[in-house]
Amino acid sequence: IPQERQAFISALEKEGIPLTAGQKTGYTPLKYAESVLGDVPFAGQQASNIQREQAQALTGAAMKRVGSSERSIGPESMDRVYTDLGKKFDDLAATTTGKMDKQFADDLGGVVQNYIHMTPPGERKPLIDHVVGTMIDLSKNSNGQIAGEQYKAFRSQLTTAIRNTQDPEFKAAAGGIVEALDGAMTRSAGPEAAKAWQEVRGQYRNLMTLEKAAGMAGENTAQGMLSPSGLRR
Repeated sequence: IPQERQAFISALEKEGIPLTAGQKTGYTPLKYAESVLGDVPFAGQQASNIQREQAQALTGAAMKRVGSSERSIGPESMDRVYTDLGKKFDDLAATTTGKMDKQFADDLGGVVQNYIHMTPPGERKPLIDHVVGTMIDLSKNSNGQIAGEQYKAFRSQLTTAIRNTQDPEFKAAAGGIVEALDGAMTRSAGPEAAKAWQEVRGQYRNLMTLEKAAGMAGENTAQGMLSPSGLRR
């Protein structure tokens, strides 16, 4: 087995993803034999079983990156992950008062300008204008501060809208505002709290990637499991 291939094998084994001898070696005749002979009568559907075990293990490994022990990307599992992550954000927000600083203003302005540039006036969702306008008013009336409860309300409204739309430009704009809000809260937190903010934000970004993979067509995703090709795309 070449050294480069061994590195891939080690990474997969570390994540608990089972591999056949054919997959480890890359030896075509062996892979063919495993595929064909594994599903002949009386073989116990070994080929199908190992594929299912690999998909489940891959899904579980990916879900660890969003702080979850789920082994499915089905709708119910994803709902639970969203709920759990939302609670993590809420708990952090309860002890953090954000500062809508210059970085936040720049981030927010960039999101809005891009949305206006990419979306014709008649197709723009009013939620973007409403949230941005409310934030501007809040900044004027609170000396640029955003309380945890206000942050939670904004974030909940935006993330709910993101999950319920297929409009890519709106989804990108709402996601950009969420990212700007999260960044402001992270910068406003103390050193230890900032680490916790960074961790949960990383989990949320990973969840966005997994949700895209979960929405792709294919037998695996229909059964609530990731496929390597779907995750790679």
